[in-house]
Amino acid sequence: EEEALEKARAEEAAEEKRKQEEEALATARAEQEESARMEQERQREEEEALEKARVKEAEMRRAKEAEERAERAKEEERRIEEKRREEKARLEEARPATPPMQMASTLKSLVPLVSRPVELEAAQPVWKRTWDGCQLWECVLEKRSETDRFGFSHCSGKKEYFKALGVSENATDVAGPEVLFIRKVGGEGLLFSWNEAHPDAVIQPGDRISKVNGQTTVDSMAQELRSSKVCIEVMRYPEEFEVSLSKKADTNKKLGFKFEKPSNEKVRDLKITEVSAEGHVPDRNEQMVAKQRFHCVVTLGMRIIRVNSVEGDAHLMKDELKNAHDLTIRVRRAEVYALQKARMVKQAQILASLSNLSATMRMGSSNQLLGV
Repeated sequence: EEEALEKARAEEAAEEKRKQEEEALATARAEQEESARMEQERQREEEEALEKARVKEAEMRRAKEAEERAERAKEEERRIEEKRREEKARLEEARPATPPMQMASTLKSLVPLVSRPVELEAAQPVWKRTWDGCQLWECVLEKRSETDRFGFSHCSGKKEYFKALGVSENATDVAGPEVLFIRKVGGEGLLFSWNEAHPDAVIQPGDRISKVNGQTTVDSMAQELRSSKVCIEVMRYPEEFEVSLSKKADTNKKLGFKFEKPSNEKVRDLKITEVSAEGHVPDRNEQMVAKQRFHCVVTLGMRIIRVNSVEGDAHLMKDELKNAHDLTIRVRRAEVYALQKARMVKQAQILASLSNLSATMRMGSSNQLLGV
């Protein structure tokens, strides 16, 4: 009996020791798991802080670049204005006592730059409204004589949209915006005078017309523009917009667009050359079309200028598009680049024409002094 009792005590002590060891092991395991969880939480917080710092740094850099661009633009405007004043002063000095010879027709468009009618200076500011990033305002043009012209050319904005999508211009199974696309504004005419009178609401190539005398379809608006008086609602799309995509739900799905391969290290953006029928971007385009947000649809010719916090380097943006699961892509419209190029060409033409005009006036003055 004593042996049995002793054996029972030994087994009980062993069982107690085993339980204590198991409890100690469970406690150690729980402490390890808690330590691992806290380490993961710390790493996540560090990553979030680092990401916030990167985003803030990128925002500060973009703000600084925007300020620099604005300053350069102002400086360029000041330089051109100073050039105009100098040319005008030289013309005044060289003006002969008798009426000058008739200017060549190629210089006719420069007259508003030298002298602007007094009534144009008194134009009231134009009220604008904003819708989903687009600016809208009204312009009233009226032909008062048979020689008056509106002075701008236009085409179907829907067909331009189809062309940018890479589909047939006559497609009937694809939705498109009911707008007119302004292709060109002439150097004279009612719209040119409007622009001179309203520098705060200049209508330029690339702008859309969304309403004419209350009509809102492409055909009816084009018909209304045959009238002698029109009230036009102008819509200007935002120059840039953002596209947010996530690859997490379907990692096998492609982005659904192609872009030009960067030719060298100096390339700062990626030009979109094709939008596929399937992929993340085409799916998003369908969502935008369903909401009538055609100005947010990604099309051919647009440029990618930033991917997440990466910008200014096409190669790094390309890698970010490939590797990142969540993407915020900043896209700039194709017509922005076309308009910038047209402005540079126009400025060069103006300076060249002013120089020719100055030379012509000096020659006329010299001929008068020589009695020719």
